[in-house]
Amino acid sequence: MQQIYTQNSFSLRCIAGATFVFCLVIGQSSFAAITWNLTYEDISNDSGVGFDDSSTGAARRSVFESALSYVSDVLNESGTVNLTIRESLTSGTGSLASAGSSYFFGGGFQQGIVQQNILNVGPGTSITGSHGSARFDFGYSWNESLAAPDAGEFDLFSVSLHEISHAIGFASLMNSDGTSPIGVSDSTSNTYSTYDQFLRLDDGTELFNASGEFIGTPADLTSNSVVFDGVNASVANAASVVDIYSPATFNDGSSISHILDSNSVMQFSIAPQVTRRTYSEIEIGILQDIGYANASATAVPEPTSLVLVLASLFCVLAWRRSNRSFPLAKTAA
Repeated sequence: MQQIYTQNSFSLRCIAGATFVFCLVIGQSSFAAITWNLTYEDISNDSGVGFDDSSTGAARRSVFESALSYVSDVLNESGTVNLTIRESLTSGTGSLASAGSSYFFGGGFQQGIVQQNILNVGPGTSITGSHGSARFDFGYSWNESLAAPDAGEFDLFSVSLHEISHAIGFASLMNSDGTSPIGVSDSTSNTYSTYDQFLRLDDGTELFNASGEFIGTPADLTSNSVVFDGVNASVANAASVVDIYSPATFNDGSSISHILDSNSVMQFSIAPQVTRRTYSEIEIGILQDIGYANASATAVPEPTSLVLVLASLFCVLAWRRSNRSFPLAKTAA
């Protein structure tokens, strides 16, 4: 039996009863449709908060599902993903949100189980339980519509899109020393993401060899010199490599998994009243490089384009969980 590891460690911080699945079938006539089987633990547990809040829960679900609809249209694939939305936090003191995918142990570069199911390829398609998860902290002030956020509000669509992007594969699996949390004592058995294989330094220094072994140094990851050199991303970036967030102090869950382009969804932090609701051309290129060959730009969908079907959840997968906390940016004063 293959072991899997759940990587739910990417989180976005600010600056300044019965169990049910919502089956979200998303697609427009000109696009293939991804089916998202959504398990809202707020609803399953009758929590009365977050996505189960009596006054705002439905609006929050609609915005989150709109972000999934946008991703579906961009990727133009027709797989089925089981996504668990963990019971919401309400403290307003930590990360805005977090999300990630499960991965198989085994070494080398791998697509996450969420991505395998989107593309209908790989052993992850045999898994009937959850493929990935997300969690939000509704202790902050949120914009829970597609209108512009008011002062002090974080944009739920923008944050949802950012976190979904991590879950579909826009993420590094490197620790601060270049090892992976998905591995054993033998360093050659570390598992890295498909995204990782495109990382190097801007002077051409390779971080991995052809076998998927990290050959760089910890200092490389805090050099402010890490770049993504995928062909499609480079073409979109005026024939230049894409600068990756690699600050002098390694920030778990933030360093390496984000880009520095100011027009992109996948920056490492977001401020109140800021919206980032569509991928940049560079991000479309990165998605193509990591395996989404059909990815292309598309407009933001309206919530009314969603179709919800309620179905029961009939299988649970035992999986390993990460208990590490990965803030993406320090909270500004």
